This record gives sequence, C-alpha cells and structure tokens, in this order.
Amino acid sequence: MKVLEIEREIFVLDTLEKMREWGLQGLHFFITSRNEPDIHESLNLFSTQDVIMKNTGIDQDIVNFISSRLDIDRRLRKWLPYRNKIQNTLAERAKGV
Repeated sequence: MKVLEIEREIFVLDTLEKMREWGLQGLHFFITSRNEPDIHESLNLFSTQDVIMKNTGIDQDIVNFISSRLDIDRRLRKWLPYRNKIQNTLAERAKGV
C-alpha cells in the first residue's frame, strides 16, 4: 500500500510541475498536504506563501470534538476507563488536522 501511495504522490507532484510549465498567467495553486519534508520540498517550487493550519484554536476544536464523541456515542462508553488516554492520544497525534 505504501508503494501505491508514493507512486500517487509522485504523479501528483509531476502533474503540478507540468501545469506550472504551461506559464498561464493567473493560474494559482492551493495545495494541502501532510507536513512531510519531501512533499514540502517539492511544493516549495510553487509556493509564494505557506499557511500553517496548525494552531491552538484548531487543536482545541479537535479536543472538544473528541470529548463530545466520547460523551455522546453509546458505542464508545465501554472505553470510559480509558477516556483521558484516548482523548489525549488522538488530540496529540491529530497535529491540527
């Protein structure tokens, strides 16, 4: 599966490079991706401004969403003893996404 993901990523980056070579005025790209070094390096060819989506407001929204799902969803009640660990781990690993 990882190979397919890498091949798809290469295809997308190559396609963006070809589109950039068209030299069309007014053509802008809005690209979102994981903050992986290889993706970031490739996208820097196109970017004039990086917008970092991670901030404390988004992190708090994620915590609130996870908390509400753990409170409301009956299927998740069986995990009540692990509530804090689940909430903390998911919020930490979400990294603003």
